[in-house]
Amino acid sequence: MQSVFAPYITHALYVRYCPTQQGYTSTYRLCTRRHIDFQPVGHLWYPHGTKCVPRTAHIWLTPRALAVWYMEDGSIKSKISKGVYLNTHGFTRDDSEYLCDVLNTRYRIQCWPVPDRHQYRIYVSGHSYTCLSRLIVPYFTSDMMYKWPPPRVTSLPKE
Repeated sequence: MQSVFAPYITHALYVRYCPTQQGYTSTYRLCTRRHIDFQPVGHLWYPHGTKCVPRTAHIWLTPRALAVWYMEDGSIKSKISKGVYLNTHGFTRDDSEYLCDVLNTRYRIQCWPVPDRHQYRIYVSGHSYTCLSRLIVPYFTSDMMYKWPPPRVTSLPKE
């Protein structure tokens, strides 16, 4: 995958280890260049130097784009929940609500903005786990699967 983006990458994919209270966590990192090819898209998302969601986001928010967004800025709610977060820190609540509307209308994903440290992120209900999983997991790289909740375990009736 990196070879497709080679002209835009400043460093190869690498792992960054960060200390935590429980020991450490690892984060995969990739650095991209500023490039003229990105300017038209950049002007849509930063029209006056301020981050905002363009009202054409429904065009851009394909399953693959949603998978990349989740791999970059998504997280699991908890080890027992199938709910996940799409981080939208830096966007307004209105922008987060618009993204939720797009996800619900286009893909029938149940989601809503929730406050997080004086900003907002999108909570995707565990009820949408199967739908979202079928939509985005096929685009995940194998090293990003750790970010996705495992499939639901159902108990079979005893005989």
